[in-house]
Amino acid sequence: MRIVCIGCAPTTLGFAYRLNEIIKEGIEDVDDIELIVLEKEMKPGGLSGTIRDEHGFLWDMGGHITFSHNFPYYEKATKEAIKEWNNLERNCMVDLNYLYGESGINLVPYPAQFAVPLFPEETKRKCLTELKQRYEDQQNISQSFPTDFESWVLHHFGPSILEIFFKPYTKKETKYLLIKRSCSWVGTRVAKLPQEKLEELCEMGKEELKVIIVGVGLELPFTEFCQKFTWLYFPDPKVPFYRVTFFSRYGDVTPDSSKYWSVMCDCALPCDDPATEEEIRDQAVEGLIRKTIIKREKIVSIFSITLPYGYPIPTIQRDSELSRCHSILEEYQIYSRGRFGGWKYEVSNQDHCFIQGKELCDRLVLALR
Repeated sequence: MRIVCIGCAPTTLGFAYRLNEIIKEGIEDVDDIELIVLEKEMKPGGLSGTIRDEHGFLWDMGGHITFSHNFPYYEKATKEAIKEWNNLERNCMVDLNYLYGESGINLVPYPAQFAVPLFPEETKRKCLTELKQRYEDQQNISQSFPTDFESWVLHHFGPSILEIFFKPYTKKETKYLLIKRSCSWVGTRVAKLPQEKLEELCEMGKEELKVIIVGVGLELPFTEFCQKFTWLYFPDPKVPFYRVTFFSRYGDVTPDSSKYWSVMCDCALPCDDPATEEEIRDQAVEGLIRKTIIKREKIVSIFSITLPYGYPIPTIQRDSELSRCHSILEEYQIYSRGRFGGWKYEVSNQDHCFIQGKELCDRLVLALR
């Protein structure tokens, strides 16, 4: 049997790792299996790859975090490949400066819906009143099934929290209206959200999203208030980034950790947005300065790259369309998996994709033999 994997990113690596396990353990006679991997780049990794800029700083293609607790199998595989890992405790907050009428930065705990006690008094009162009404109406909540993300947020949190955080942040992250997004992706992504139905994959052409990664390498010292954070979220429409990651906390990603530190910005744009990469890069740097995260005179390197695809956006009839597509493709022994092959935002981390490859290998090599 010949198996062809298109693209050598985490899904293919998971498939190949599992196939190698099967061969070593003698679980099945797999001598007749030929695995071919096709990759257009000169190295594996895909969007999980890392680039070194001309000044020696390393940059991921976005914030790549390994949540090893999700899959012990994935953790085992990665530790076989790399013996020593940096383990960080996640520490992130949300900048809601616009809520306080401030121009700089005003951080509240993440997720923002649990930071209501810290909101300005009048805003806090409105949010608490709306939440109380929803908690008192449990019977109505249990019988109503929102089909889009905006309805779900209104149903469980109320209009104030929707307008304060969910609308501005989601617009920045995906450039997609909440009313066109389903709830089925939110199980592990948004606190206390259930699953529902989603939108057509065939119509995604107009809704494609690109991401521009902007990395800034700086001379020490590391800005003091940032030192304890892994990343921060920014719903503020006055800056182009929706997330800022303090990348040098993750490992040895600078030319010399005794001299430099680094910060990385994720900026999302619709594919037809006329803004250039250079314009977004400049806006991101200015935004970091405005938020007092960096100082201009400390900059030694500015890196940017445009990723044509950012997120597999969950839309209203996604699940039914995916089911239909997989059914047709699998008639021809084509198995679409991975971040964009599977098109499921909620299981598109690199650990999820690795496991998708492992599970597909088990299905093809074990179950069908």
